[in-house]
Amino acid sequence: MAKKNQLDDKVIYINRVSKAVAGGSTFSFSTMVAVGDNDGSVGIGIGQADEVVPSIQKGKAAAEKNMIKVPRLNTTIPHEIEAKHDGARVFLKPAHPGTGVIAGGAVRAVVELAGINDILSKSLGSDNSLNIARATIKALQNLRDPHLVANLRGKTLDEILSDNPYGGPDKAPEEESEQEPADPADEDAPVESTGDEESEDAAEQIDDEEEVSPVETT
Repeated sequence: MAKKNQLDDKVIYINRVSKAVAGGSTFSFSTMVAVGDNDGSVGIGIGQADEVVPSIQKGKAAAEKNMIKVPRLNTTIPHEIEAKHDGARVFLKPAHPGTGVIAGGAVRAVVELAGINDILSKSLGSDNSLNIARATIKALQNLRDPHLVANLRGKTLDEILSDNPYGGPDKAPEEESEQEPADPADEDAPVESTGDEESEDAAEQIDDEEEVSPVETT
């Protein structure tokens, strides 16, 4: 993998296209390439040529022209996001540091080149790699920078990230609050009985005595 601020590229998809002509058929290649600097910038592009290598080079050049800036929060994204392109839908969710990139195929290639090291993802709908890559770019493009949101709302960054369990720097998910132990004085206190309970006990005792009949002796 290339260092930060140095463009790295990954081939997402290569498709061979056949075209029928008068003298027979010709073949060409269509390639989608993702390009990123591993520091918040990523883009995708498609190149077409008669050979594989030139198509990759054209795809890389097109991706460099279409790069976008991705808001990040430490090693993950600032909030959940879902995007759709044609029949493909992609859902991205922030993850705790150390989780890694839980994604595959086109989604993994794009988020890794964007410099995102911890993320959860789910690909919904179509399994077309081209549409999944475009949906991933849309999702990353629609992310909002928490610092800008905090300034617009006049709040602190911690207040903005209060709903995100992975929002703070190196924060682990907050453990469930433990219940406060009961006061021993309350446990030792005698339980007062009400008059209704005493009357119910007396009625049950009378019913038991009536059910038991005396045994006659001869």
